[in-house]
Amino acid sequence: MRQYAFCKINSLSDTIVVIFLIMMAMVQCQSANAIGLKIIRSYPNTMLSVAKAWSVATYGDRWTFFATQDGVIQYDGSAIDLFRLNNRYAARSVRMDEESYRLYVGGINEFGYFLPSSSESLKYVCLSDSVGNDRYIGNIWGIYPSKNEVYAQGDMNIIVYDQDKNQHYRIDCSFKLDCSNMIDDVLWLGSGDGLKFLMGRTVVDAPGADLLKGCRIRGILPYGKSMLIVTADRGVFRYDRNELTYLKVVSESAAAVGEIFSADIFGGTLALGSIGNGVVTVDMSTGSKSVYSESSGLPNNTVLSLGFDSSGNLWTGLDVGVAEIMLTTPVETFSNNNLPIGSGSAVAIHKGKMYLGTNRGLFYFDYTPGEDISGVTFRQIPGVTGQVWGLTEIDGDLFCCHDRGLFIVKDGLAKRIEGTNGTWDLKLLRGTHRRAYVGTYFGFQIIEKRGDTWILIGAIDGYKGSCYNFVQESPTKLWSYDGESGIYRLDIDTATMRVKDTYNYRATADGQSLTSDVSVSRIDNDIYFAAPSGIWRYDSKANSIVRDERLGLLIGSPKNVRRLKKRDGKLYALTDKEIICADPAGILGVRRLLLLGSDTRPIHDGDLFFPVSSDYLAYPTHTGFLFFDFSDPSADENHPDTVLPIAPLSRIGRVAVTAMKDSTIFRGNFISEKGTIVLRYSENSIKIEFGNPLESAQGVVYSCRLNHEKWSSPSSSNVKEYTNLKNGDFRFDIKAISPDGLESVDSIEFRVLPPWWRSGWAMSVYVILAIAMVYGCIMLERMRVHRKQQALIREKDAQLIRQQADFEWESKLKDHKIIELEKEKLDKELRHKAQEMANVMMSLSHKNETLQTVKRDLQNIQQMLPKSQGDARRAIQELQGKVTVDIKSDQVFNRVVEEFDLVHDDFIKKLRQRFLDLSNNEVLMCAYLKMNLSTKEIAPLLNISVRGVETMRYRIRKKFGLERDDSLTDFINKF
Repeated sequence: MRQYAFCKINSLSDTIVVIFLIMMAMVQCQSANAIGLKIIRSYPNTMLSVAKAWSVATYGDRWTFFATQDGVIQYDGSAIDLFRLNNRYAARSVRMDEESYRLYVGGINEFGYFLPSSSESLKYVCLSDSVGNDRYIGNIWGIYPSKNEVYAQGDMNIIVYDQDKNQHYRIDCSFKLDCSNMIDDVLWLGSGDGLKFLMGRTVVDAPGADLLKGCRIRGILPYGKSMLIVTADRGVFRYDRNELTYLKVVSESAAAVGEIFSADIFGGTLALGSIGNGVVTVDMSTGSKSVYSESSGLPNNTVLSLGFDSSGNLWTGLDVGVAEIMLTTPVETFSNNNLPIGSGSAVAIHKGKMYLGTNRGLFYFDYTPGEDISGVTFRQIPGVTGQVWGLTEIDGDLFCCHDRGLFIVKDGLAKRIEGTNGTWDLKLLRGTHRRAYVGTYFGFQIIEKRGDTWILIGAIDGYKGSCYNFVQESPTKLWSYDGESGIYRLDIDTATMRVKDTYNYRATADGQSLTSDVSVSRIDNDIYFAAPSGIWRYDSKANSIVRDERLGLLIGSPKNVRRLKKRDGKLYALTDKEIICADPAGILGVRRLLLLGSDTRPIHDGDLFFPVSSDYLAYPTHTGFLFFDFSDPSADENHPDTVLPIAPLSRIGRVAVTAMKDSTIFRGNFISEKGTIVLRYSENSIKIEFGNPLESAQGVVYSCRLNHEKWSSPSSSNVKEYTNLKNGDFRFDIKAISPDGLESVDSIEFRVLPPWWRSGWAMSVYVILAIAMVYGCIMLERMRVHRKQQALIREKDAQLIRQQADFEWESKLKDHKIIELEKEKLDKELRHKAQEMANVMMSLSHKNETLQTVKRDLQNIQQMLPKSQGDARRAIQELQGKVTVDIKSDQVFNRVVEEFDLVHDDFIKKLRQRFLDLSNNEVLMCAYLKMNLSTKEIAPLLNISVRGVETMRYRIRKKFGLERDDSLTDFINKF
């Protein structure tokens, strides 16, 4: 009984070991089992598509490195990166040293190595600096580490670099070196002068290899205890260090591609790259070959370098571009290019021939199960051009379901059955061997074999749906899917050729739609339905369609199931990503093969599974046909019935900061070395990329978590973003889960620094500030107490001052009262004086008026006296003179001045001091104006007329310098 061993792999190294062991077994048997060409994968619109790859190196089955015209290109199964040498010239050679984890590289006038870094993917170290001033060392076509030395092969020299002493020595050759290789710590050299090897510091001839002199040696490869010597055009030799043996069978296979330029070997498979005819892979035990060229999908026919990865897939470095020949992938094809016969639709093996139905007609070629079909010549069946939908064999006859009807194919010819048009499929009516249902564009027909001839019995009435997908539940019950109309169950009366009952199912029992992308199949005695929502089964007791858990679990509960068929005792399922092969009994394991190609959608809605041998399944595609090998890849004589599923790799490939812009801060390397990533607080939003597109296409899902929290729900997304992370230490874990349930885990740690205001130096500043604040508070408190004390002192002083001020105020108040009393007394005196002066003035005025009257009277009397009375006249005249003198007496003036200055603060005195030219009358005039006397009142006091007063006022204004608009009275009052 076949058994299956499952394991859980949690480390990259464990996974690589498992992959290596399994793929080694696959490579050892792939040449014997292959019936066609392996799939070629190229990389359009990338750096790899234009690279001129002189050398290839691999690490495991996921990391590949190419020496190109731009530098070293690294491909990790997902991302492509370019690394340049210091002088930025082309790289000529690369070699991986798995012991030191160094990728050695040779360029032009430079060589060194790349080393994985915990932060960068690769970090370059230049070794050729030790050469000194003599930097012209030419092209380095081969570079080999050995113990503590590095050997660099140039065009006509060898440079040996001592890594301990950081010194080098140079060995010059008199011949051109075409190739080299380090085997068992011996440097072997191929040249036009034959096979050589380095002994100490001397290049010597290889013993027993004289036959190679004059040959262009293209490859020196380890082969067991011997070596393989590959020449450009003289074939392949085995060399056991003493004897050279020509390998005739292998050499004849190598001749298929002409002149050889590159070579590599893996297990028992030798790969040879040619100058202009592509690649040939040769089975060393049988000599069988497969040729890959531009006509079969290789981007370029000039193969500069070759390299196998650890799984046995072949990487080709071309003159333009890079391609991977997937030798270990159990999927093959006629050609990786579009077939000239068109897009595939159906396959049948009939009487030693393989028939291929396409959109261009029906083709065939001679076929023996298991033989190589990559170089076959297709022959077309005449009369059957156009779309072929199906091929079915019944009772020894091959039927071709065609757009124009149903044809019987025999002896390279096709004959249409009269009355048939537009047929999809054909199925033998159960319980008979000479009747069949024909599914057509417009319902069902029945054909019958009478004698050796098939004829149309007629069409079944009652159903006109398109019958491209139908099965038989019994001889009289058919199930047919008709697109948007859903699924029909038809009960047919074959005697009357009519549909007795029709049942239409547009949804499952729990409401899932059955009107889009549904396939009907019969497995054992049950009717099954493959749909995007899963696998369903008809429950006859409930007369409904229910979910089927058994088959779903058997094939791993996939989503988007497109087809479900049982063929030759095996259960096949088609999803949008893969084809699954399982044991219907559930005893054997499950194999999943990825649908390769850019367009994996089913080519049509009918049958897509066509067995062509015991292990091979043909699958039609838009470009032709694929052949899936479901044989056990790890079967060997010790464990013939064991399959070990491989866990997916959950490798973290890239970490980028997204806070400001998408900038890479970590790139995965081939040994998965990681350090703790330190992020500034401003970089606390990151994006983590993991997995690879190939695994995602195979149905691998990913679950992640942060800091050992709960795992997230599995998803096909291979990117996780975190934003606004707090400061602290974080651990990110990613878990890859394969459709078989196997898991692998990878993790990375990173630290988010606190913001600057929470950093160590900021905390120190905060402590200093806190101390300063405490000190400041103490000082402020002291100052406050001091100010309070000073305030108390000032308050006491102020109180004393207030008391003193109150005392002084009281004293001043008393003095003021005294002064007021004195002033009041003085005012009374002044008022008295003013009254006295007024009285004097009035008396003087009255006196003067009286004297003026007397003077006028005397003048009148004098005029009345005759002139004869002279004495009387003289007496009167003398009396007038006395009156006049009395009126103008200075005593009166002085008294007036004295009294006026006493009352008006020396007004007249100050007036005379400022205006010296004032007469006595003018002074008196000013005094009278100061007393607010009117012109009429002033005139008699001055003994002048009113007009005289006005005239005097005018003279005074002039002496005071007053303008016309200035008031004399205001000036005197303000003086």
